[in-house]
Amino acid sequence: MIGPAAGRIRVVARSAGHLEAATELVSVGGAFPQAELRLLRSVPIAGTVLHADRRPAAAVPVRAWPEDGDRPVGWGFSGVDGRFTVAGVGAGRYRLVAEARDRSTARATVAPGQTHVTLVLGPRPAGGER
Repeated sequence: MIGPAAGRIRVVARSAGHLEAATELVSVGGAFPQAELRLLRSVPIAGTVLHADRRPAAAVPVRAWPEDGDRPVGWGFSGVDGRFTVAGVGAGRYRLVAEARDRSTARATVAPGQTHVTLVLGPRPAGGER
């Protein structure tokens, strides 16, 4: 069997219930080095989205942003009972942002090990910051 041509290749590992792991390999003298990829378990973030009057808010997108990140790494939608799950994120601190169709929003910071968060929708903050 002939391997990949000299140059660069990207190796990706995926498994249900784990975060994707990837690395880029560069050939040296026509051979690629061995690589070890470690898959970390994903830790879903669960919670409830409520209107200001505490009624469940359905069909609201909820996005998870790493505490120091500039783009979301996971998302989910609230069901008719307001409950949501954001899957595919690892352990760590995240900023959750929920924004309903009427532009009302809710934000919360989730700490490592926190298993449930309640997001209460309110007016969107000035500037639309995340």
